[in-house]
Amino acid sequence: MASDMLLYWGSGSPPCWRIQLCLEEKALQGYQQKLLSFEKQEHKSAAVTEINPRGQLPSFRHGDNIINESLGACFYLENQFKAQGTKLMPDGAAEQALVLQRTFEVLTLQQKSGDVIYYNWRIPVEERHNSALKRNTEALAKELLLWEGYLAKTVYREVPESGCLLQAAGAASECAGVLASTLEGESTDTGSSQGDINILNVDLANTPQVGFCLL
Repeated sequence: MASDMLLYWGSGSPPCWRIQLCLEEKALQGYQQKLLSFEKQEHKSAAVTEINPRGQLPSFRHGDNIINESLGACFYLENQFKAQGTKLMPDGAAEQALVLQRTFEVLTLQQKSGDVIYYNWRIPVEERHNSALKRNTEALAKELLLWEGYLAKTVYREVPESGCLLQAAGAASECAGVLASTLEGESTDTGSSQGDINILNVDLANTPQVGFCLL
């Protein structure tokens, strides 16, 4: 069953983690997988572009079916293997609506996290500015507080009862990454490091983390 599945993935990629989490939760161990290096540009290889013309990770194939968008792959796996492993989508209309809302809403959190985490990687040195980083960091802090509000209203249950994990991987991993990179003093500016976060008057160290959001 899982032996005809192939996943190309990269270390540190939340979208890849989404699919891996779903495969585990649906008891689909034994699928074929290959860890590729972003640094070595292995995701641009012919083997990957054959199933993903964009040369991006994750790239996922199940038999003749190709689905490379991570959220789409999660829904596909749940729909194809509903009776197997952990149930990832609740039956109730209200619960299902909330799962779907948070699943796609978390993409905003992911984008705002990336604007801070990957600022140096995406922006050339000569184009980096404190003002831009300040805007990005403030936007992320505001987004994290929104999610903290959601969590304050969350009822936690055992995973086997609901198993609504589709929205969790992105939120938890992205927020953990933001806070970890901030606290560890990762460079955030031209010639600057952790100290500039405090100079910008946005203290992510005191911003609550977002954890797993289980219905």
